[in-house]
Amino acid sequence: MNFFGLTIIIISAIFHAWWNFLLKKSHDKMVFIWLMFCEASLIMISLYLIYFQRFGVLSCSAFQLSLIAAVSYFLYQVGNGLAYETEDMSLVYPLTMTAPLFIPIWAWLILHETISLKGFMGIILCVIGVCIIPLKDLNIKSIIKPFSQFKSKGVKLALFAGFISSIGAVINKLGLNTANIFSFTFSMVLAITLLLGLFCLGQKKYRKNIPAIVKKDTKNLMLAGIVLTASFLSFQSAISITKISYASPARRISILFGVLIGVIFLKEKCAKIRI
Repeated sequence: MNFFGLTIIIISAIFHAWWNFLLKKSHDKMVFIWLMFCEASLIMISLYLIYFQRFGVLSCSAFQLSLIAAVSYFLYQVGNGLAYETEDMSLVYPLTMTAPLFIPIWAWLILHETISLKGFMGIILCVIGVCIIPLKDLNIKSIIKPFSQFKSKGVKLALFAGFISSIGAVINKLGLNTANIFSFTFSMVLAITLLLGLFCLGQKKYRKNIPAIVKKDTKNLMLAGIVLTASFLSFQSAISITKISYASPARRISILFGVLIGVIFLKEKCAKIRI
């Protein structure tokens, strides 16, 4: 991975950790996610009309790829959210972050990417780091716990989230190889927003919370939409110039920033394992 690509990924990771911090403070996670995407869509529509209209519309094949990627990311968001409703973070979080294990396989099959032995070891280290960060104790029993409770609905949803996001990432990269970065991202974000809207509006427990979330989380929502847009566009720019096999695990550095934000702003205790 080149230095410029890595730099953009780190910037994207900061934005990613930031909007997750705002999400964590919200009163209804699924509704907040949808409203955040609504604002991101409005921002992108404005940017398209003002700056990017010259790029025109996507080709039919690129549009189809953006829809497939959007469906994958939508299913990831739903699987992730529902898993957290049924299981603890220490059980769910490592499993939703397993995408880097699958991405090199899809990247090899679909994009014909190859990775070096050093790169492969780096990916494995990233995944191990992600898995141990939420643990309370660093022992074998704690490490294998998330992978040993496959009968749990939350565990199944978390594994599904990690798996489906890996497919979305590779399809995303494939689309960026054939289309303009902004136009492709714009199309994908609009599709994700529509799918999240259908999901939230179709369920009474989410639908009834929309007015309250708009009122309670107004400031955070306004900021989150801007940060989400910056996160998307910076990461899309990065993966357009580097291998997705490397870019995806490198993006997990957002967890480091997430831990720092939690300690500084949420006054969370930073355990030795996190350090």
